[in-house]
Amino acid sequence: MASSMTAVCKSAVFHLRSISRIRRYLTAAAIKQVIHAFVTSRLDVGNALLYRLPLKQVQRLQKVQNLASRLIDGAMKYSHATPLLKSHLLPMALRMEFKILPVTQ
Repeated sequence: MASSMTAVCKSAVFHLRSISRIRRYLTAAAIKQVIHAFVTSRLDVGNALLYRLPLKQVQRLQKVQNLASRLIDGAMKYSHATPLLKSHLLPMALRMEFKILPVTQ
């Protein structure tokens, strides 16, 4: 499971860096749409398998999601991401639970 998590994180960070290079040419809505298309879709793949992972693995995904929220809002690299997440994204642990909830009921 760790190797697939590494691949997901690497892929998502690669796309975030690519998006950050073209950020100045995109509108805010376009940035949000591109990030959701390329990054959050990768984080959501296999939520049923990722559910109840060890905290260390979930934190890796959370770091990628924090990077995405900073890029969407144009925040600095080391700024606190919690206020940014409140605006448009659930934390990863809750996000995984939310995504598989309709499947289990």
